[in-house]
Amino acid sequence: MPTIQGFLVVLLEHSLEQMGAKLKRAVPVTALATVLVLSGCGGGPFPQNSASATPSDTANSKETTCTQLFSGGKDSRFIKATAFLKDFSTNITPDELMEAKTISQDLDSVAHGANDELKHQVQELRKPFTALLSANSGSHTIEIDGFKAAGNKILELCPEQVAESNAEIAARPPSKTPTTTLTPTPAPAGSPKSVRGNLVVQAGDVLELQHNGVRTVAITVKGITPNAECYSSLFNPDQGQSVVLDMEIITTPELGQALYPTFTTIVDWKAVTADGITVNGRLDNINCIAPAQRVPSEIGPSERIVGKMAFDVPPGAGTLIWRPSGATSGWEWAYPSQ
Repeated sequence: MPTIQGFLVVLLEHSLEQMGAKLKRAVPVTALATVLVLSGCGGGPFPQNSASATPSDTANSKETTCTQLFSGGKDSRFIKATAFLKDFSTNITPDELMEAKTISQDLDSVAHGANDELKHQVQELRKPFTALLSANSGSHTIEIDGFKAAGNKILELCPEQVAESNAEIAARPPSKTPTTTLTPTPAPAGSPKSVRGNLVVQAGDVLELQHNGVRTVAITVKGITPNAECYSSLFNPDQGQSVVLDMEIITTPELGQALYPTFTTIVDWKAVTADGITVNGRLDNINCIAPAQRVPSEIGPSERIVGKMAFDVPPGAGTLIWRPSGATSGWEWAYPSQ
């Protein structure tokens, strides 16, 4: 069950801490002004006792502001803002711009009525979105350090509302509780396990995730390319080389019955060098791959994805490890030095 130290803190620390380097890179944004003028819409209306209806000289209580941030579980303003930045990419679509505008307006409404203790923190949450929406064209840089610091402070200041939000996320019918296992199908000869307890697999092996004994995701790594070139030199690897996986991922309708009915591809990866050292930091370099070839960060039920994933690792041979959240074990693929 998610807890204050679990779902929300992990979302901030795991996602934003490790995405920071990627988000700080230049982000091409095309014709934002035109998209926003044509759209002409914002977030949904606040209830009458919300921050948007509060006179500027009458601040809401801390409890009211915390409730406005966390009410709604996974659909709360806080989690939506964090999730947007987690999945942020250079290929901004009009729909994503509209989502950024809605988030910005919602946070502005909350900040308008917040007391002094929370007003600055909510304003910091909003800054990445206003920076994105104020860009006209060309490249733009988004900084998330302020968002991360403000988010952690808000988690501190709103423990009751965070706990309620976590309870709301966890309050699903028992039949929805995921029981996830990893099963390679067909099993590679011998199905060896590594010293880390993961299944050692090769390109071409078909691997499964299951929910209540029924397949929800089938994953095939069709090829592994070390020292791969990125489609733009702007996104060359920081650690030495890009290792690219050619992947096919197929989801079934049963994925929609899981507690979290999407499959996330870019988290829970590790790499180990040939001399046994675990690589520090976030590995994936999604921007190394051209948008049309990139495996999406999240996949819903009944989809078939064929694309590539890139990982930023030190030079030389090594091992990629993937243990999806909630799984009983993981998989390991060895990659050569060249």
